[in-house]
Amino acid sequence: MEETIDSVIRSIHNEFATTVVDHRLTFIELAKISELDSNSIRDMFNSLDDLYTVLFEEVMFKKIIRDCSTIEDLINHFFDFVSTNKSFCLNLYYQTLQTYKI
Repeated sequence: MEETIDSVIRSIHNEFATTVVDHRLTFIELAKISELDSNSIRDMFNSLDDLYTVLFEEVMFKKIIRDCSTIEDLINHFFDFVSTNKSFCLNLYYQTLQTYKI
């Protein structure tokens, strides 16, 4: 199961890094991207927001906090990640925008 989750995360990360996604994705579209059955993805994640949370934690957060010993390191890693992964960050932002809209 863990390998399947990693496969979904890798597939979506690659899609977000290389393609502009101009609409909110569905489980069916994510299944096509990851080449898995949409029901399998639904079994792994309760909602799209859960999937995006895992994507954020596994792709962004782990890379940003790696080798950080000061708050300056953390800030620098954050800006380095965003500047080198603009497409991924913008796509992830767009996908989660509806969730956190105030």
